[in-house]
Amino acid sequence: MPDNKVQLIIETVARGEQAFDSIKSKLRAMTKDADNFKLRMDDVSHLLATGLSAAGLYKIGAVLKDAIDTTEMMQNALRGLAGVARYAGEDIGQALDAATKLAADGLVDVKNSAQALQNLLSRGFSLDESIKLLERLKDAAAFNRQASLSMADAVRSATEGLKNETAFS
Repeated sequence: MPDNKVQLIIETVARGEQAFDSIKSKLRAMTKDADNFKLRMDDVSHLLATGLSAAGLYKIGAVLKDAIDTTEMMQNALRGLAGVARYAGEDIGQALDAATKLAADGLVDVKNSAQALQNLLSRGFSLDESIKLLERLKDAAAFNRQASLSMADAVRSATEGLKNETAFS
């Protein structure tokens, strides 16, 4: 029966990756269309008549590129977490779910919560211990982090210190 759960999780992760890939390709196509549209607009009066400007088209392309890049970074972080969770003997689905739940309050994004969980699991903490520790680190970072660090960076860098055994030396 456990093999069926693992297979179900693997299939779910694969379907999620397919969905991310589909979104990514559609965003790339939209970016390509926007670039083609921008290149074909030679007549300034036509740009003004349609209400579009070169700066506006550039901004749309930049926003689409940022969306694609962010999706890829999050996808890579979740893949890394799945690999480390599997190696640590933890349930992959629970680990991915934990990364999402830790980011639900908006203080830490999914990418950084996945990387933080990955760091703690790599250090030998269980998934439950990692979740509790990250919740405490988020609380501590709200009051004690350096002004130059975001909440997400403060929590992730604290877990990197724990992973590398440099946090308390």
